Amino acid sequence: MQTQLFHISDCDSIDRLSRRFWWSSNSDRKVPLLSWDSICKKKSVGGLGFKKSHLQNIALLSKIYWRILISPNEFWVETLKQKYFRNVSFLNSKASTSSSKFWKNLIKVKNRVSQNFCLRVGRGNSICIWTDPWVPDLPYRRPVGPPPHGAPFLVSDLINNVTFSWNHDLLCSLFQPVEVDAILRVNLSRSLLTDNWVWLPEKNGRFTVRSAYNCLSAENVLQTQTQVSNKSLWSTIWKLRVPHRIKLFAWKCIRNCLPTKSNLHFRNITKNDLCPMCLMHSETLSHCLFTCPLISPIWFASNLGIRFMGWDTTYSCLDIVNHFQNKTDFSDFLASLSSIAYFIWMHRNNVVFNHINPNPSFQHVLISAQRSILHHKTSEILDANTIPPCPALPNHVKHSLYLLITDGSYDEQKQIGGCGFLFGKYSQLPIFAGSNQHSSASDEEAEGIAILQGLNCATSEGVENVLVFCDCQVWVNALQYTTNDLSWELLGRLQDIKTLNFMAEAAAASQNQAGGPVEGTVQFMEPIMGTRKG
Repeated sequence: MQTQLFHISDCDSIDRLSRRFWWSSNSDRKVPLLSWDSICKKKSVGGLGFKKSHLQNIALLSKIYWRILISPNEFWVETLKQKYFRNVSFLNSKASTSSSKFWKNLIKVKNRVSQNFCLRVGRGNSICIWTDPWVPDLPYRRPVGPPPHGAPFLVSDLINNVTFSWNHDLLCSLFQPVEVDAILRVNLSRSLLTDNWVWLPEKNGRFTVRSAYNCLSAENVLQTQTQVSNKSLWSTIWKLRVPHRIKLFAWKCIRNCLPTKSNLHFRNITKNDLCPMCLMHSETLSHCLFTCPLISPIWFASNLGIRFMGWDTTYSCLDIVNHFQNKTDFSDFLASLSSIAYFIWMHRNNVVFNHINPNPSFQHVLISAQRSILHHKTSEILDANTIPPCPALPNHVKHSLYLLITDGSYDEQKQIGGCGFLFGKYSQLPIFAGSNQHSSASDEEAEGIAILQGLNCATSEGVENVLVFCDCQVWVNALQYTTNDLSWELLGRLQDIKTLNFMAEAAAASQNQAGGPVEGTVQFMEPIMGTRKG
């Protein structure tokens, strides 16, 4: 599936086997109580995350498309170029009748996913203004319409080489106001020398097969209001501290896909829908687990102490769960509710298949549920208020060390960012402070601008040793550690900050050779009072 595009009928056959495996171990008799489309949705919207074979096939082939874009100099890409797109770019390439099956399949995939690829502007000298995708906020990722007579051809022609910013007057003369605003939102960096491809659906700009599959899935295009409102409930279910079989049982209850007599009678599988325990009412799922006269006393005797007798029989399991969703300890409550309901269902199955006494043992059901919860509860307690210690520094470093404390903020309604910083010697009052407003698109960008401006001021003062404190965990990870959760649009800011770090170390090294100070570093440390995520 990674190199060939399967026929849709072959993919349906693979899905049929998956459906048969899921609903029944017996291939001759299966009772699908929920549509395959619903099961293939993500867990966050009420599905189980199964993959549709056809979409997974396209997502896997998309990885080849991505590798052609980011590795144009590899031997196999050069071979394809000489054979299929020698005189045009890969984006504008087509398949002829004499093309191989692999190339025809790749062109079909390209037409499905090409709108999610975009070029990140570095110097702009390899990006065509009118044909290449380089503006993420435009529908076609590029300006629409034929270029005016005498218009520039490359994106680098739109950049002021002195200030390294967009030439606003030139943009206004070439494009519509909406296009101008979208272009101005593209960040420029002095440190990025090359133009690189990014995958827009991912924050970090890196292509993944999972992300490609999610883009191809219909659930990401259209979600009902019910799916969106129940996202927190699904997240809570899959994070319950109970055995996985109970989580899956809770999911089946909410989706009403357990083989109760009512569900089977609706599908003409059983002759009646009477409850096998009380033999008086229709066995809906809520009746079987909650309101049956033989079952409801269990709930009142449990630690939950709920009186289900007299509840509306038309309530679904989702209605019952939503009734208690405002509880402060809802996660623990739902864990107990799901565990007790699971062992009630086990008792019901014993009544149906093993013909045991329908009157359940309260003690057996409640003890079994309690044991399943206690067995999976962790004893680890995370101290969220742990204060990271200030780094221990030698005395000779403290005398020449400066502190830079930065912070940024972003007003989403006004779309205005602000940044500020304090600068001073270690364990002394600040020497100076600065703050200003700027145009930014997120809290993370405002934090990055604050760090960059603070380091610029420190560099202009001739400071060599700087200890930077930032309250944004994403920037701390990107600057101090190897992890990088920044969006691809902020990688230019990151490179600018790292370039300042390199300049400071290079300046210190040259002074050391001339007999100056020995130390010269820029360190990025977590704040003394903790960090925030963004």
